[in-house]
Amino acid sequence: MSVKNVLEAHYIDISIPVLSRMQGVLPFDIYIKRSDRAYTKLFPKGEALDHARLTEYSVGKGVETLYVHKDDYKKYTFYVEQVAKILLENADRISAEDMSAVVKDMADLTMIEIFLTHHIDQDSMMHATMTMKGCVQVLAKQPRALVKVLKLLTWHPYQLKHSLACAIYSLLIAKLDGITSDKILQNIALGGFLHDLGMSKLSFDAEAKEDLTPQELKEIKEHPHLSKRILDQLKQVPPEVRMIAFQHHEQPNGLGYPNGLYDKEIYYPAKIVSIADGFSALTSPRPYRIEPYGALQALELMAEDRGHFDSRLLSLFTSLFAKIAKAA
Repeated sequence: MSVKNVLEAHYIDISIPVLSRMQGVLPFDIYIKRSDRAYTKLFPKGEALDHARLTEYSVGKGVETLYVHKDDYKKYTFYVEQVAKILLENADRISAEDMSAVVKDMADLTMIEIFLTHHIDQDSMMHATMTMKGCVQVLAKQPRALVKVLKLLTWHPYQLKHSLACAIYSLLIAKLDGITSDKILQNIALGGFLHDLGMSKLSFDAEAKEDLTPQELKEIKEHPHLSKRILDQLKQVPPEVRMIAFQHHEQPNGLGYPNGLYDKEIYYPAKIVSIADGFSALTSPRPYRIEPYGALQALELMAEDRGHFDSRLLSLFTSLFAKIAKAA
């Protein structure tokens, strides 16, 4: 789905676990999807949410997603922000599943603000930080629940899924490497989430092209500079996040960009995000590729590209998917 189609969509999906925490009168209508183009109003605004009926649909009938009209989405996101603040402050008492639902809806809010409308300010950065804080908390509770968040991104075009996927995969790699500090994990996740901000400034749609002209390739190699420049304008962005955005295309063999740094010269968290970035790109559907690569196949391809990625970190990440494949 293109960015234009997302912005023009009439209905946007919302999470039932988030909705279930609502008390009082509904400030927006809630719909259920009957077919690709048919939506029926389930709970009208101006009335209190019928929690028993909501449970009947979610548990009894297996409905996983409800919808709000695009004209009401801002009202819904305001509510999500309030719920997220409460849950993040009481994370110890919240299940991984409920926290994952909040992360998904906070990610939606943030991605629409930053990547679709290109509106980046103090509020959107606060939302991004809250989203990554939620990701770190889900990781501590149940890592697999964090990966499941990606499966909930049904309407999202590549650039949006890729941003959240990079954050989540970066967290998994960092955790595998023994990082336990919530602050460090949050900065790594935020760097993964925002690493490609500069792509929005290109004069062409890079995701729709497999073969680039020399001029387009030159422009692509400028996007780390552009990402850092955008982040430099926001005082609340940690310097670690700016460094990740600037260096995530550097390679241990010195063939990366923008500065051709070698192994030990590259900022360690940027090495993590580099692997997450490459893995997400290979395992995602792209306009020029009929089918995405499977996880282990993608990791094999990355390992064959010697010197492109940190070999130790890549081995750690590969071991995770090898365990999952063995257990399946």
